[in-house]
Amino acid sequence: QQIREQDGSRLWWWGKSSVQEFVDKFLHEAQSRPSGETIGEFVWRRAMEYFDIQETEGSDCEIPRDKSPTDFISELPDCRNDDSLVEEFLIALRKRVLE
Repeated sequence: QQIREQDGSRLWWWGKSSVQEFVDKFLHEAQSRPSGETIGEFVWRRAMEYFDIQETEGSDCEIPRDKSPTDFISELPDCRNDDSLVEEFLIALRKRVLE
């Protein structure tokens, strides 16, 4: 099952999911990633899309909603070039978005 429903509405499953369920959802969707895209690149991109995290100048990221801009991205392991960091990235991301 994809993280986002066909009509684009958000599935708020992540707030009630376990850490492992959160990781597994992203990894399951990554199995259908475009050819040539690494798991790390796909998971990073989908996480940014899913949580509406906007990368801004200087690698800062902003989570729209009621939170103010923060240097969000620097707190997360960069899995884009290292697939071994995907699970660590997802765990840190889940912790951050649940704050």
